[in-house]
Amino acid sequence: MNIRDISGTTSNQYTRYDFNIPTHNTQAFEMGLRWFRDIATNLQLSDRYINQERGSVLQEYLMGNQENWAYFKAQKNLKAKMFPFRSSFDDFLTHIKHFPPQDLKRFYKKWYRPELMNVMIVGNIEAPAEIEKRIKAFFKDLPKPNTSYPVIDIHQAHQSCAPQFKVQQWDNGFKTTKKEDASFLVY
Repeated sequence: MNIRDISGTTSNQYTRYDFNIPTHNTQAFEMGLRWFRDIATNLQLSDRYINQERGSVLQEYLMGNQENWAYFKAQKNLKAKMFPFRSSFDDFLTHIKHFPPQDLKRFYKKWYRPELMNVMIVGNIEAPAEIEKRIKAFFKDLPKPNTSYPVIDIHQAHQSCAPQFKVQQWDNGFKTTKKEDASFLVY
């Protein structure tokens, strides 16, 4: 195992954490379950740590989209115009740099809840029933919040919209290549 076996990804609708382990390493399996449990109940969201991570998020974001930044931003902004619950990317970098740490703490408390989480294991599993039993035992006593979470039906919100046909222009100064002159997307 190495550092690349542990990762996370965030989208508009979910955050996914990955922990890749060798098939027969039970110690790594237990460590992965502890990591997921800590994410579910015990993240240490100090102001200092949140502020430290801003730089990592910005670096990952910019490095992953550097070559096609204008295309990526135009595509994200178009989706924001067409789909409810999507946000414009115009202020994304400014937001990451300046959001109050308390906002992230509130988000964690509101949305990181046992009833909204899943553990999935994919791979060469010799005893799936035993693995499932161990997972259930490991997570059965997660504390359940006393408050309900807001139910948001994003599909209904989208379906209730009139048909939409939108165009998003590139940022000024973007030089297209033949490959990127235009994209046609159907959702």
